[in-house]
Amino acid sequence: MSALPCGRAEADLVRLVTEGDDAELAGHAAGCPFCAAEADVLRERWRAVRRTAVTPVPTPPGLVDRVLGAVRGARPVGEPVVLEQEGGRLTVSAGAVLAVSRRLAVDLAAGFDLRVRGAAVEDGRLQVLVAARYGTAAVEAADALRVRLAAELAARLGAVAPAVDVHLVDIE
Repeated sequence: MSALPCGRAEADLVRLVTEGDDAELAGHAAGCPFCAAEADVLRERWRAVRRTAVTPVPTPPGLVDRVLGAVRGARPVGEPVVLEQEGGRLTVSAGAVLAVSRRLAVDLAAGFDLRVRGAAVEDGRLQVLVAARYGTAAVEAADALRVRLAAELAARLGAVAPAVDVHLVDIE
């Protein structure tokens, strides 16, 4: 985070807004036009975070099974994908489809200020778990990633491309 024209760091104002335990900084921010304006913006953003934090979020499909499988060292097993192409059929393992899908998701997510936390194919659907950078329009970014990722996978895999679900699981 950068410094404001008065020399105070934006990170200090974030701590003031989120924790509110710095009386000296609170006094400065109340009298400084730069800090007061930035603190107002941060308070509004933080209100949105607090509203979101109390909103129940369903556990993404299969998350518990994936976590337990990772703890046990299990690998997901799926059906191979068969691609009809000029010259014959190409059989691609479910693991290869997942690896390509995950790599593509990671590459695309960066353009939306998102970070992929995990991906799995379940019931023919690609489940992508993402975290958004604080201040990002997270829901819109996750939806845009879903649309773009689905289009890119369809271009690469055709009709056998998995449907895509993107789950926002954290704000960083």
